[in-house]
Amino acid sequence: MKLYANEKLLMELHNHQILLTNKRIRYYHRMSKGYYTSIVLTQISSVSVGSTYKSNFFIWLVIYTIFMGMISLFDAAYVYAFVGIIAMIVFGDLYLSYVKNQVIITAKNGTSISFDLSNIDKEKLSEFLYILEKQVAQQACYT
Repeated sequence: MKLYANEKLLMELHNHQILLTNKRIRYYHRMSKGYYTSIVLTQISSVSVGSTYKSNFFIWLVIYTIFMGMISLFDAAYVYAFVGIIAMIVFGDLYLSYVKNQVIITAKNGTSISFDLSNIDKEKLSEFLYILEKQVAQQACYT
């Protein structure tokens, strides 16, 4: 990344995938080398850290197995009820195990940067968020 005049690199995460300067934050997507999202710090509206579920597929799978388990309870064959309950437990557990923790940085125009926290040290993340929020606050004071 080429830096602007009076711009300096403050921190990086994920082997240069996420770069924070005193003017902007840039996230390089892993899909292709040239694809990235960049947000100027004056345009950041929110920074949040939270948990999301990776796929809606598991939500529908859990709903389906619950529905099938309920139907099979009314059936005379209790074998189906047992299989439905086991499937509910297995798919429910799979659904809950596919939770990912991520940081979401949103700009005022709706552009967002989100990245997974699975490979980031907690202390480094805490330092990154502190520097980011400090820079955003400083940029807000100057505008």
